[in-house]
Amino acid sequence: MLMAVAAIFMFSCNNSTTGKTKGTYSMPGATPDTGRSDAPVVSEQSLTDGIFSGLLPCADCPGITEYLQFKTGGTYHLQRSYAERMEATFVSQGTFRREGNQITLTDNRGDAGRYMVQDNSLIVLDQDGKPVTGALTSKYVLHRQLLANPEKWKAQAANGIDFIAMGTEPFWNVSLREGQWLIFQTPDKRDSSRIPVQLEKAGGTGWTYTGELDGQLFRLAIYTEFSSDGMSDRIYRYRTTFETNGKKLSGTGVALRGAISGNSAGGSWVLQDILEPGKSLQSLFSQKTPTLLIDTIARKLSGSTSCNRFNGAWMNGSELPFNAAQLAMTRMACAGEGETVFLAAFKKVNGFRCIADELLMYQDNRVLLRWKKL
Repeated sequence: MLMAVAAIFMFSCNNSTTGKTKGTYSMPGATPDTGRSDAPVVSEQSLTDGIFSGLLPCADCPGITEYLQFKTGGTYHLQRSYAERMEATFVSQGTFRREGNQITLTDNRGDAGRYMVQDNSLIVLDQDGKPVTGALTSKYVLHRQLLANPEKWKAQAANGIDFIAMGTEPFWNVSLREGQWLIFQTPDKRDSSRIPVQLEKAGGTGWTYTGELDGQLFRLAIYTEFSSDGMSDRIYRYRTTFETNGKKLSGTGVALRGAISGNSAGGSWVLQDILEPGKSLQSLFSQKTPTLLIDTIARKLSGSTSCNRFNGAWMNGSELPFNAAQLAMTRMACAGEGETVFLAAFKKVNGFRCIADELLMYQDNRVLLRWKKL
């Protein structure tokens, strides 16, 4: 849990470890006078518009990057990341109270921080509500910055990309179709080949995708933490790393089509809808409905058309989720047209997305089948 006193940033953080931080921030002008009743303040609207961030002093690390977001309804989200420390991101959430030009944060343990609004910035205050004094006074400031707008990448979104991960020093870029494939590029590597991925780990503050690049295992990790690219004045909602061949690249991330879920296609599913004009699920299947079982570890799928059983490979070295031509299936005679309509759609599938407890199967960008998790 975060401590309430801003001045404790100067204490030891030996038990903390890292998030990568970039850039420096300085406060213009002299030490602010908290007694001024006419100190310029940002409006309530601009208080909740964007993120306040800055690099604060740390006694035994290069700095503590702080991101503070005020939300409508009087709540806040505070994130502090210690540079060059492993596992050193701490989050506090609670309510905030504004009195004049001072803001007080309160979490479930009490006072979680105090700030003074000045122009378009926040001055970090000590436990007595006073500005920190001394040689580092100008370092205790958070500047308001805007969140990266996914509209910048609308062309990629139109081509089925769900998430962009990117970094600098060195420059790298990943375009991810969630749960299916990614494209990895650098200034020296412009290959646009789609590389199949598997969801290795999900839960907590993020998830990890794995695959093989140039004969080497890679891991793309996505964390639900604010981050900066170190070059612009934009804040990103995700922090990312890309690890392969003994090298670990750090960067930011942006979801292009709503928040990504990190959900796996693994598990048992029941068909909810066939998006075939003039055909309803109820008219096609009066008794049993098609089901599907996907094993993402063994890379196998099996299921029922409601009449016959089938099985085959799942995401096995191809950008397609499965190869319909290679599915093994029983051959019982079936009443009605349900199986025929289902298989016609199933064999056209060339992509999928998991959203919460729903699995959508596509042909290009058109949804064909909608499944619900059992």
